[in-house]
Amino acid sequence: MCRENEWRVQAELDEWDDIRKTLWDRMLELGFDPEEMTAFLVGVEEMFVNIVSYAYEGTKNTEKDILVSAEALHDHKKGILIRLTDSGVSFDPSKAQMPTPAQSAAGLKIGGWGIFLAKERSDEFRYERWENKNILELVKYSAS
Repeated sequence: MCRENEWRVQAELDEWDDIRKTLWDRMLELGFDPEEMTAFLVGVEEMFVNIVSYAYEGTKNTEKDILVSAEALHDHKKGILIRLTDSGVSFDPSKAQMPTPAQSAAGLKIGGWGIFLAKERSDEFRYERWENKNILELVKYSAS
C-alpha cells in the first residue's frame, strides 16, 4: 500500500515523465527555484534510469517495480527527500568509484557519470540495503 506521497511504478523508462512532473509540482509547492529543481531532478532521473537499466538485470524477480516517495523536510532547513526503493540486485551507488574526465577521454569504460551527477546535485545522498531492498535517498534543501 502506498501513502499519499508515494508512487509505485513499473521499472520502465517511460514512467519517468509522470514522476518528474509530480516531483516538480511538489518542489514548486515547497518554494524551490525552478533552476535548482531542474538541476536536482536531472540527478534523480539519472538514478531512476540506473535502477531501470540494471537493478533487475539477470534476476528472476517478477515484480520489477520502483517505489518513489517525496517527503517535505522542515527540520533545520526547508527541503525535500526523494526516496527510490527497488528489490533488485544489491548495489550501493554511494560507494561507486567516480570516473575522471581523463578516463573518459582515454576511451576507458564510460559509466558512473550519472551517479556523480546525482551526488553533486544533492545536498545529501544516502543508500541502505534493508529487507532485500535497495533504498536510495536524495535530499535537496531550498536555497530560498
